[in-house]
Amino acid sequence: MTVCIAAIANSGRAIVLASDRMISTEQFSADSAIYKIRGIHHDWAALCSASSTDHIYPILRETRTVLSKDKAPKSRQDVARALICAYQARHLTVQNDKVLSPYGMDRKAFFRKGPRGLGDSFFQRVALKLEQVNLGCRFLVAGYDRTFAPHVFLVQHPGEEVDRTYPGFWATGSGATSALSVLFFYSPTITDSLERVLYCVCAAKFMAETAPGVGKDTSVVILETFIDEAKFKAENPDACISLRVRELPLPAVNDLRKLWKRGMLRIPGNITDKVAAVLRGTEPASLGPVVGT
Repeated sequence: MTVCIAAIANSGRAIVLASDRMISTEQFSADSAIYKIRGIHHDWAALCSASSTDHIYPILRETRTVLSKDKAPKSRQDVARALICAYQARHLTVQNDKVLSPYGMDRKAFFRKGPRGLGDSFFQRVALKLEQVNLGCRFLVAGYDRTFAPHVFLVQHPGEEVDRTYPGFWATGSGATSALSVLFFYSPTITDSLERVLYCVCAAKFMAETAPGVGKDTSVVILETFIDEAKFKAENPDACISLRVRELPLPAVNDLRKLWKRGMLRIPGNITDKVAAVLRGTEPASLGPVVGT
């Protein structure tokens, strides 16, 4: 119950991330309660969409542990494999705890005994319960690989990776249909300016607020590559690209909301200059375990 959005901009030199901050249960909900844009490596972030937060943090914690074993840049395959392994390990734990432990078994013992040892009817009944275990969470991952090429991909049940680097944007969560309809309407491209893509992403987030479980409070983070001048003077220029992170403060998000309300589905004229004015003065942050704290 959320919306999470990622889009590549400025010929791959920037990635815009946005999400709501609502947490909800069957009985209660609270806006501005949780950050859903999480750092899993200094060049990568994961946006979390789930019906429950029970499994999000164990999966992210294990992913960060694997990726932080060394400080070397990671490929898309490295990041995807770490997240998928953490997802599937959590899925296995839940299957064992919820379905098999009452029978004094784990998954390995269950399949070793099989229908011959357990009886066909019992085996089929329990196997169906195992198949129905779903963690109910998705991760929209964005970041830069060893060559500073940008990537966007999904990891979803049962540990499937779906590459979204092309078309260069995607959304997930209960507000994804609304968000994607806006993104496909505007059709931001990888080569579009950061300002235009930022406006499109925020417009998609604002429109998604009509969906159930999507809060009004908004987190917006920009991952942006740049030439580190200090390294440029001392090293090979090709090895001097660095990453900086900017989180938009609430007043900047509110200014973008005002621009959107004036134009709604029509992108306001001179949008590059208007959004650039909003961005002016935003301070770099770090892509730590929790972006925004």
